Amino acid sequence: MEPDDEMDDTKAEMRTLMSGYLDGELDADEEARFQRYVAENPDFKREVDEMETLISAASEMKAETLPDDVWDTFLDNVYNRLERHASKRSTA
Repeated sequence: MEPDDEMDDTKAEMRTLMSGYLDGELDADEEARFQRYVAENPDFKREVDEMETLISAASEMKAETLPDDVWDTFLDNVYNRLERHASKRSTA
């Protein structure tokens, strides 16, 4: 295996670990290895920082709760579309 291939494999492994790190799911050894890699790789640290910013912003977002009549209309439209589709298939 070439040195560049090893670096790519390590970076790919660290990207996999990033999700666990950000979710607080790594064991102590994995976390230490991840943090060491981040400290040694400024470009990768930027990626981690960007993901942390994204997660923070997303967690502050609030989904709007729609009134029941909006959902009823939506479901009626879905039902009607499915009926039209089924009708076209049965006559074809």
